[in-house]
Amino acid sequence: PFILMSSQHSLKELHNRGFKTFATWINESYDNIACPNQRLNAVLTEIDRLSMISVEDLNSMYLEMAPVFEHNRQNFLKICLTY
Repeated sequence: PFILMSSQHSLKELHNRGFKTFATWINESYDNIACPNQRLNAVLTEIDRLSMISVEDLNSMYLEMAPVFEHNRQNFLKICLTY
C-alpha cells in the first residue's frame, strides 16, 4: 500500500492507467487538494492516523489488500509487455 505525495490528481491518473489504489483503507481525499501545502498536511494527517492502527489490524488490512496487489502486478506486467 502507498500514499502518493505528488501533484493533484496523481491517484486519478493511476486509475486511468488501470491501477487500483487503497481507498478502502487509506483516505485518498488528499489527491483532490490543489494547494501543495494543504495536500502535504492532509497526507501527514493520514499517516498519523495509520500509525495508530494496531499491528493485528494492520496485518488484517494487508491480507484484505492482496487482491489489489495482484491486480496491480498484473496490470503492470500487461503495460510492460505492451512496450
